[in-house]
Amino acid sequence: MHFFKRILNFDEEAVVRREKRLARRFDLNPESPLSLVILTQDGPVPAKIKDLSSTGIGFELPAGEPALAPGQSCPVRLEIERYSLELNAHVSRVVGSPASSLTIGADLTNNDYPTRRNLVQLLEPIEIGSTLHSIENVSGIETEPGLVSIRYFSSTSSALTVWRDSANREIEGFEWRLNDFYVRSGAVPPEVTIYETDSSGISGGSNFALPTLRLSLEDKSEVRRLFNWIVPHLNAGIPADLREFVSAYRTLGV
Repeated sequence: MHFFKRILNFDEEAVVRREKRLARRFDLNPESPLSLVILTQDGPVPAKIKDLSSTGIGFELPAGEPALAPGQSCPVRLEIERYSLELNAHVSRVVGSPASSLTIGADLTNNDYPTRRNLVQLLEPIEIGSTLHSIENVSGIETEPGLVSIRYFSSTSSALTVWRDSANREIEGFEWRLNDFYVRSGAVPPEVTIYETDSSGISGGSNFALPTLRLSLEDKSEVRRLFNWIVPHLNAGIPADLREFVSAYRTLGV
């Protein structure tokens, strides 16, 4: 199953590059829509994800469940909305006691390319949200009378521009670049408008020219889904009012 057939449609070389970048462990935000099931011989056992990377997963197994030992095979299934991904996993470390709870670390490197590609696709929104940060002055830059803009960047091809009222600092809107697509807040949440880069309209003279945008004619569900999965992973360094504002534009089940 592809989670994203176009916007994150990586070939094998791109998957390998991203696996290297995504090998760091990402602590999972409690608001994350991603959940985990351990596939035991006695049936599926829900577990709490602690962290996730392209090479491993950490999770907490509830008290009373069968103990796992280092080296043991431990198939898992990641679930998000109506999508799921089964992964081969092998236990690498165990901390705790079955009588209380076990914290398990498991290796995920023994999976085929389609499975690894899908895992990278799941990790992309987690990375975008968890690494988003501003490198500009928090006072913002006045882009038009009465409005200032503040830009946030992540370690991937993503940038968030936020417009605030220059007097009371209330948020007026946002535009989020996700690769070649742009998600712009609508007048009433959760309404958004999705644009894409129109390469035919970009000036050929300067690499610094702003991209020309056009309303996206593609199926917008993938862009919407990526946005929906990023928002719950926004890190605590993002202002609380901004996290709340952007979250109002999130929808489920796309």
